[in-house]
Amino acid sequence: MEGLRIYDKNNSDDLGFIEDCYICSAITLPELEQWCVHVAQILDDPPHFIFDLMEVKVRGDAIPISRVVGFSPSLGATDAELDAISGIAVARGTQITGDFDKTISDEAAMRALKENPHIADWFRKLFPFLELEY
Repeated sequence: MEGLRIYDKNNSDDLGFIEDCYICSAITLPELEQWCVHVAQILDDPPHFIFDLMEVKVRGDAIPISRVVGFSPSLGATDAELDAISGIAVARGTQITGDFDKTISDEAAMRALKENPHIADWFRKLFPFLELEY
């Protein structure tokens, strides 16, 4: 996972993607914890917040990651890309939880995912231990 962009607010696209995956229920809390363990194992000097994120036990209203890391990770995703992340949740069959207000149909989310295959590629890069078929 060379070039992981998670370290600070000016270089946090990957962390922003992970947060959006979490908010949209494309990943679960145990999968977020699994990602933290994965990162701690592959990075020589992981940021301290990786270990703090392993301790997150309560799903809040879309803020646990930013609250723990001390900044809001930026992704700068388009609406279509965010819809594609919702498509990942649909494709994986994850339960929508927390305060996420799903405003897109399953069909539209899947269409967005198919139209934005780079989102699926990004997911597979960051979560090589999770399956994504669609």
